[in-house]
Amino acid sequence: MGITNTIAALYDVGVNDEEIARVLNKFWGISSREVDERILFEMHNAAKRELRHYLKMQGYSDVDIQHFMISTKADAKISHDKDLWKLSKTPEKLFKAVKKESK
Repeated sequence: MGITNTIAALYDVGVNDEEIARVLNKFWGISSREVDERILFEMHNAAKRELRHYLKMQGYSDVDIQHFMISTKADAKISHDKDLWKLSKTPEKLFKAVKKESK
């Protein structure tokens, strides 16, 4: 859990991938291959988290958020589309992109 939180925190504040890899290798002793896998995992998880947070701030209830995520297949779309990962810092655009692809 500590490694996951470390990656999430560094990613959230905009630290580049190479620096994240260096820090994880230095302080956690993680191999480069594993670092790459964990960073990729965090990239799509960050987008999902930000989308859920955006929906919450727009007044969606937890049930409405879950319905949106299921009906738009947002989790799967975000997991498989690297372009959507890049929208984690602009969740309104991410919301529109996920919603648009559902039509």
